[in-house]
Amino acid sequence: MSKFKVGDIVVADMNAKINSNKTQRGDYEVALALQAKGRMTVTAVDGDRLFVDGQEGRYYLDSRFKLASETAIPHARKTFIISVIIDGKFAPAQRPAEYASAAQARAVARSMAEKHPGSTFVVLEAVGAAYVAPVPKADFVTL
Repeated sequence: MSKFKVGDIVVADMNAKINSNKTQRGDYEVALALQAKGRMTVTAVDGDRLFVDGQEGRYYLDSRFKLASETAIPHARKTFIISVIIDGKFAPAQRPAEYASAAQARAVARSMAEKHPGSTFVVLEAVGAAYVAPVPKADFVTL
């Protein structure tokens, strides 16, 4: 029985032990190809075999994958920034200061509002992130 279900978003698990610690010819190349695809949707499950979008007719062992939600996203963390509202729209600084807590950010926003009467400053919390891993490019050498 697979640990995944149809509709799950998965990514290649480059640390997976494949074939009971035995490496078969081509395993690493397959893993690299799956990693380059990035996020994939499970389209069918048959025992411990997965079928993923873009790979019709081909299955992979579920041990090659992990849920995308388990994947660390670089620079994603709970953080807060402050933005001023101009003409009803957020206008954060080009490189806004980041605050580790909402209380700290609120205190700074209140201080900024006191220094700039008539301006509204809001605290924004990062609640999600999107990241697409760069695809490694092969370097070709002319012989």
